Amino acid sequence: MLTLAMIHGANGMRMIIDDYARSPWMRTTLQWALRIATLVIIVLGTLVLFTFDPCPADADPSLLPTFCFE
Repeated sequence: MLTLAMIHGANGMRMIIDDYARSPWMRTTLQWALRIATLVIIVLGTLVLFTFDPCPADADPSLLPTFCFE
């Protein structure tokens, strides 16, 4: 879902860039910046999803959710 949402949002931004960027070099620059930003966000989001631990070993027990103690 993260990847699909980012691609959907990037496609919308690409259409806005195509509509409002007048010069070809500005359009190309903005589209490459958008591609790089989209790729970075997808990679970071995927990293967070795969490394998230809701029950870290050294956390204060009063801050942990109840399912960590089952």
